Amino acid sequence: MRLRTRVRFRWQGRTTGALALVWVLLWGHVNLVTIGSGILVGYLVSVVFPLPAVHFHGRLRPLGAVRLVVRLLAQLVSASLTLVRYSLRRRVELRPGIVRVDLTCPSDLVQVMTAAMVSLVPGTIVVEARRTERRLYLHVFDLPDAGAADRERRHALAAERLVLQSFGSDADLERSAKALAAGKESS
Repeated sequence: MRLRTRVRFRWQGRTTGALALVWVLLWGHVNLVTIGSGILVGYLVSVVFPLPAVHFHGRLRPLGAVRLVVRLLAQLVSASLTLVRYSLRRRVELRPGIVRVDLTCPSDLVQVMTAAMVSLVPGTIVVEARRTERRLYLHVFDLPDAGAADRERRHALAAERLVLQSFGSDADLERSAKALAAGKESS
């Protein structure tokens, strides 16, 4: 019990600094009182509302991160143009739907990053994420044909793969490749 109390009151410099920065930005002017009170408020918030530890077993892969950013930007442009095209049509018959995606990596962080990446692209948003099953439910703007749900599912799994290639461990990459290969064989 004493160790948990000691850990809870431990100084968390990055968290306190980030919260102090937000505090100063909210006040709109920089002086010693604002900075000092921001540090105090940041520390108190980190003690009163502690966040659970995020365990990261991967590593940063710069080439994968560049590919992730380029792919995300390309998808943002493509999806935005598609939405503009829909908005300029006189008569639009949309068939929105919900698509279930079973992710291949057991990491919380990878699930959150994949969900964020999928949600950033216009036309698709994550409406539910189930941690125990590693499952995402996506609301898709338009599913025009029978194969559209499978395309969206493959798109989300490709996003997960890009996240893993950017930040995942070798074991996560291998596990994901095996799960994707098993999924293609069963289809």
